[in-house]
Amino acid sequence: MGPIFLINTNLLRPRIAPLALDYLAFSLTQVGYCVRIFDLALQTSPWSKKLLRQLKKEKPLLIGITLRNLDDCYFLSGKFLAGKIRWLVRWLKRHFSIPVGVGGVGYSLAPSGLLEYLGADYGIYGDGEISLIKLAWTLQNARKPKIKEIEGVVLPGEKNPRPAVEELKNFSPKRRFVNNRLYFRLGGQMGIETKRGCDGKCIYCADLPAKGKKFRLRSPESVVEELKQLVAQGIWAFHLCD
Repeated sequence: MGPIFLINTNLLRPRIAPLALDYLAFSLTQVGYCVRIFDLALQTSPWSKKLLRQLKKEKPLLIGITLRNLDDCYFLSGKFLAGKIRWLVRWLKRHFSIPVGVGGVGYSLAPSGLLEYLGADYGIYGDGEISLIKLAWTLQNARKPKIKEIEGVVLPGEKNPRPAVEELKNFSPKRRFVNNRLYFRLGGQMGIETKRGCDGKCIYCADLPAKGKKFRLRSPESVVEELKQLVAQGIWAFHLCD
């Protein structure tokens, strides 16, 4: 069985370490899946040939693409970011028959419309740690994913998807899959989540539609342990992604 291949597509500067991929990779490996991360933000040369070689060699079960932002959040440019991901999905499908899934906070803002626009096979709306495991297991067993069996999964043509919402009290990830040390050395933003969800009503914020209104707290012990892991990697400044 091939690995789960996760691609970080966020090229904004300053760099932002893909927290979601660290969390997803941890969850997948906990149940026995092999994970490969291809980080476009850290590539020092044209990446397409390198990615092509890796995918041909690895023959992954599933390719997962994260969409953190729909735009660059900068008034003077208003740069739309999903167009490049649409190109990437088409490029992958032109070269491979590997299923492609998309997820992330940016994707969760408009899960049905973006799945159609991007042309991917599957989407994960909301929390992805458990849903991605279930999707991988379904594909591994040559079954078709079903909405009633996988929380948060979005299929082409589905107009009213429901988000996956997970309790986080016992979530205690290992931060060893993304090259966090390099991100920090390059001046990148290092994130950590202590909770998900917000009951605020700020119209500009993506957290409410992407993470829901209900506060879901991690245990203080798990947060401290995660901070210790990052400090051991030489990281001393953090961004709370709450």
